[in-house]
Amino acid sequence: MFPNKITQWMLAENLDACRWLYNRLLQDLNEAKEKGIKLKTYDSQNMIISHHFCIWLHTI
Repeated sequence: MFPNKITQWMLAENLDACRWLYNRLLQDLNEAKEKGIKLKTYDSQNMIISHHFCIWLHTI
């Protein structure tokens, strides 16, 4: 089964959002590590929903 153009576009949008979020969280985790802040899994999970940029992710 092959996706049509609209489905391809939607998949690309979702993958772009995932890639962007991953890179942003990785940046935040690296910055915390440089500052000597130790984050637990729970802390990093909360970072996903606490950032203001998550508003546009809800549209995808």
